[in-house]
Amino acid sequence: MSWFDIVKDAKEDGEKFYEAFKKAIIEQVTGALEELDKDEKRLQEAERTHEAMISSLSPMERVMIKPLIDRQIESREEARAEMNSARKMLNSQLKEIKDMFLESDQFPIETRLVVLRDQFGEFPGFDGNPIINIKTLDDVIHNLGFQGKGFE
Repeated sequence: MSWFDIVKDAKEDGEKFYEAFKKAIIEQVTGALEELDKDEKRLQEAERTHEAMISSLSPMERVMIKPLIDRQIESREEARAEMNSARKMLNSQLKEIKDMFLESDQFPIETRLVVLRDQFGEFPGFDGNPIINIKTLDDVIHNLGFQGKGFE
């Protein structure tokens, strides 16, 4: 195997790692947004059920449980506000991530991998585990023979 083939394989491994990570992080954020959409639908269904229950009560019963009804409505509104805040944050993160990848895609793979290590090395995923396997990333960078030269 020639030196060219070794370097070519290392670059292909680097590209595969980069693309897999890019896909995984975008899927994580997109998945979280999809879960928020499901939560919003469940909340809307709970509101419809609650409103139907209230409308089936007699005026006397409504007066008696008004404090409970008000607390339930307040809880739903708080949940909706939290969901909207989370959606706004996730959409912002998704845009920043896509912009970062769009900008970094123009650089050589060696540079992109170092940026991944620097930007996401300590970043926990939604499951609490590191979002990137630093050892694997360092191995890929090492195989490219790139040790962050020029970043000192």
